Amino acid sequence: MVRTSSNGQLAPRFERHQPVAGDAPFEVSTFRRFRARVGASAIQRRERIAFDLVIAPTRGRGSHEVDYRTVHLDRNHWVYVRAGQVHRWGPVTYEADLIVFEPLPGTAHWRPGPHPITLTDPQLDEMKPVLEFAKIERTHPDQRVMEVTRDLLVEWMLRGTSESVEDSLYSRFQNLLEVQVVDQREIDHYAKALGVSTSDLVAACRAAGDRHPQKMIEAALLLEAKRLFAQPNASVPAVASFLGFETADFARFFRRLEGQRLDRWLSQNVG
Repeated sequence: MVRTSSNGQLAPRFERHQPVAGDAPFEVSTFRRFRARVGASAIQRRERIAFDLVIAPTRGRGSHEVDYRTVHLDRNHWVYVRAGQVHRWGPVTYEADLIVFEPLPGTAHWRPGPHPITLTDPQLDEMKPVLEFAKIERTHPDQRVMEVTRDLLVEWMLRGTSESVEDSLYSRFQNLLEVQVVDQREIDHYAKALGVSTSDLVAACRAAGDRHPQKMIEAALLLEAKRLFAQPNASVPAVASFLGFETADFARFFRRLEGQRLDRWLSQNVG
């Protein structure tokens, strides 16, 4: 479902942005090529993407922002950004391969924030020929060959992150929040959807060192608001309406959770 304000100012939640390397379901390019194509100003802006992206530094080091959090990258430390997240290139002193996917199925990778991938030198040596092959194939891709190549790379990358295979009640709650928080804000709904009692859900979140589930619901809603502000034409009334708030109530909600006024946050983070 796509919601808009009365004047239609808000783009769809997963608006289609121009892919990093083209429109293929899977493609490997380079940051050098991307930078030359889009220019420095595009790299400096936050963007909400509609494709899955892996940034794999090949030389040097730098940082990358995902969902307003920063992760540091080098040859052995990659980052995975999924469709629907907001990202921005940090100070770039590295070259990198860019791996673009159609959004992967399922929700095992739906938790917010950066998804780091840590790989050993032997693992990188295994993956390098496949990445180079994919770069060559991008000019005249064979769909079946590229699908097999994609699946092989995904399997290797998943070895570098335990997040992708975690299946605890806490992680399933996080994933469900990412999918449903715009429309569902009651703890009882999530407990029922997960097949547990409310007290079990509260205990699982506390055992994981996180907050009460109601606080997590509010935090997920705040993050969704921030992501929406990275989309084109996302005015305050439009975002408030999309999230089911009156504009004044939304401003109060934002200030309570973020600790600063909405207009100040927008001046620092949007534009």
